[in-house]
Amino acid sequence: MSGPWVPGNRWDLAPTPVHPPSVTVVVTHYEQPTQLALTLRALAGQSHPGELLQVVVADDGSASAPDVPRGVEVVTQPDAGFRAARIRNRAVERATGDVLLFLDADTVPEPGYVAALAALPG
Repeated sequence: MSGPWVPGNRWDLAPTPVHPPSVTVVVTHYEQPTQLALTLRALAGQSHPGELLQVVVADDGSASAPDVPRGVEVVTQPDAGFRAARIRNRAVERATGDVLLFLDADTVPEPGYVAALAALPG
């Protein structure tokens, strides 16, 4: 077997990279300002180095543009029904990270979420 592997599917034993990769988190959103604020606050508190974390909100046609903190990018499209896949793809076009993660606006990640997923073998 070549490349990294994890014995017994024990991902907690996976080696931690010496230099963590850059990560882009795409957060899909539609008319959930309260939930989005919680999710963005949780992403701001991640243990992964902030300078290696990009957050892009993919807004699927909300009536008002989402209110986001400085440094968070927003990609929008007009409301034409549920088109989450399309807006996610548009957000990915803005991604600069080596690792790409997806969340919905109502998903609040634990502080080690980004670091844990970024450390998995590629």
